[in-house]
Amino acid sequence: MRMDIGKELLSVLPADRIRTRYIDRVTFASDAGFYYLLPRAVVHPISEAEIVALFTFSHRHHIPLVFRCGGTSLSGQSVTDGILVDLSRHWSKVEPEAEGREVRVGPGVTGAMVNARLKPFSRKIGPDPSSISATMMGGILSNNSSGMCCGVANNAYHTLKHIRFILPGGEIFDTADAKDHGRFLTECQALSGQLVSLRDEILGNAELREKIRNKYRTKNTVGYSLNAFLDYEHPLDIFAHLLIGAEGTLAFISSASLVTIPQLPCKSTGLLYFPDLHAACAAIPMLIACGAEAVELMDRASLRAVETIAGMPSILKGLPPKAASLLVEFQGEDERQLEERLGQFLAGAPGLSTLHPPEFTRIARRRNCYGRSAKVCSLLSEQFGKAALP
Repeated sequence: MRMDIGKELLSVLPADRIRTRYIDRVTFASDAGFYYLLPRAVVHPISEAEIVALFTFSHRHHIPLVFRCGGTSLSGQSVTDGILVDLSRHWSKVEPEAEGREVRVGPGVTGAMVNARLKPFSRKIGPDPSSISATMMGGILSNNSSGMCCGVANNAYHTLKHIRFILPGGEIFDTADAKDHGRFLTECQALSGQLVSLRDEILGNAELREKIRNKYRTKNTVGYSLNAFLDYEHPLDIFAHLLIGAEGTLAFISSASLVTIPQLPCKSTGLLYFPDLHAACAAIPMLIACGAEAVELMDRASLRAVETIAGMPSILKGLPPKAASLLVEFQGEDERQLEERLGQFLAGAPGLSTLHPPEFTRIARRRNCYGRSAKVCSLLSEQFGKAALP
């Protein structure tokens, strides 16, 4: 006879934070992707103690836990037929520190809200995923989010300063606490020992080291962040950075501290049109050399998806079948710096194989329109790309 999971969960959480009605479970059975799994229960913990108790419950009854924040996943990371742990209501801490140069966040606050709190300091978080208005910090960290502007250098992995997490066994560690480095070695000997062993193996294999370095020189969020074994020495620091991009499989992230980056006030955005993808890609090195803050590639299929959006250039509808476009943004600390970067690019633009002369705009309404269109293209690309995976 199957146990009454709602009744059993009362030993962990109060009744008003346990959902077992069919209609509630169906509501949480899917996220932003194609995948559907009906959870046995949905719970809303509010403290680390309750997370530890849920882990204990999971082990005792052999029912998996899956953590969900914003539910914007397109790849099935936040659906389960076990217990779905919703963090979107009670984990919304945002604490700017060091005059905004750092920020400590909980997993249940959106990236956009964090940036809103950092705005008075003219700072922002490095990751800028297309879903930043809806996606929450737990997902941004667990998926090593990057985005159109942050590239590789300012993604979640590289801007992480400290992280606090709970292992499935209930142990809690915080990399901001120097004592926890020693405690990790004594309380998690098997885990820390294995991490050291793996690091020694990687360091002893020159070919493997170079393969890992090459893998993370470009945008890459597939699999665990193996560069942690090269970037860090202490097992706790290695493990902490393996959590970034682990999609919630290694531990529960209860809070994290990120280094922020400047929010440059002056911006100019434009769409560049090319006869094909090869011509578009050939222009990217020059754009980078001129200081372009963002470069987003869109193929003809993507452009068709957004060509009827109000505010998009009429040129889109007349582009040839193999055409491609680059959405480009230049930024500066002031108008002089912006003009310098943009002018440098425009001076060399005649040497590119563009279909039309480059046009840039500083009008916020048009820039936002271009940005929203790029988000649509990005989401469509990720959605259909993930759906094609076995």
